[in-house]
Amino acid sequence: MANEAVMYMRGPFPFYDGPRVSTEMVRDAKHLLTLNQDQLIAIRQGLGQHLGFLDRSKLEAFLATLTGDKSFALGISKLVTAFRERSALNERTAESVAEQLEEWLTVSGEENERDQVLSRDELTELKDRLPFVLAPYPCFERQSKAERLSSITGQELERIDLICDLRPVFDKEHQNIEGMIPYTLLKVVCTGADGIPIAFEAMLSEKAVDRLVDEAKKAKAKLGKLREYLGRQQTAIPVTDLTAQETENAHP
Repeated sequence: MANEAVMYMRGPFPFYDGPRVSTEMVRDAKHLLTLNQDQLIAIRQGLGQHLGFLDRSKLEAFLATLTGDKSFALGISKLVTAFRERSALNERTAESVAEQLEEWLTVSGEENERDQVLSRDELTELKDRLPFVLAPYPCFERQSKAERLSSITGQELERIDLICDLRPVFDKEHQNIEGMIPYTLLKVVCTGADGIPIAFEAMLSEKAVDRLVDEAKKAKAKLGKLREYLGRQQTAIPVTDLTAQETENAHP
């Protein structure tokens, strides 16, 4: 078997071919064109005065309540989240987003001409409206800080498997099986600091499996008590990959 070559590249952000903006993101941005000036001002005031953390689902709910338009809320929350997730800190500005939209308009060519996704006049108007939702509001900065803290707290778990199997005990001649040993293999894969998966395995006895179950139950109970305590203290728990429960992470 021939040796395989592996190229390892380390960087904080993924690489993209072509424009940094997708057609879907352009369509999401165009939702801003459906609002009047009073609605835009209300959004700016609401985001500026928001005292908590705004992840995508909370931002969507906030915009839907403010405008009464669920389609707008979904599109803009997707747009804001996409740019904040895939852009460097110095690119999370309305000016940078406008430049990326202009780049898309320049290279989209036949696709834009055929589907009439974005006109030059619409882009000009979007440049004036983008700052209403893409300003460095404190609620966005708090959310970003919480997400950064969650990502550097430890190695992120990618997957965990518990594999139960049997190990045969053969006779001296290795012809007959004289007994079987049931066992459990624990396989854990984490994401390393450089983004490369790190895996390890551990053989578990039945007693070790029982202990693992007990420790998981204790951890769940402790988390519940910590959440109760934070609730009594009226301390917010920002939704990140580290804190989100299944229902909080479910996006359409």
